[in-house]
Amino acid sequence: MSTELDLDIATLVGEMEAVPCDLPQHGNHPMHTEEPASHYVRSHCQACDDDTGTIAACPGFVAAVRANFYGYCRICRAQHRALDMVTILGPVKS
Repeated sequence: MSTELDLDIATLVGEMEAVPCDLPQHGNHPMHTEEPASHYVRSHCQACDDDTGTIAACPGFVAAVRANFYGYCRICRAQHRALDMVTILGPVKS
């Protein structure tokens, strides 16, 4: 069964706002780009078991993770390679 009521979500709700980067260093660290979030990530420290849960990250942070830079746990300050600590879950929007 088909209806004549095929609506575009954007028509109903309007343009969606860009998702901001949720990382506290955004705007204070040169790795973070002045762009909205591009991906959702999750970080887990194996030293103290801190888990950020799912957070939105800007393209600069995602690029740093993919480059496997060193980073620090926000709680215990243990140093880790990015790919050992951060999982890129997927894009914010396709």
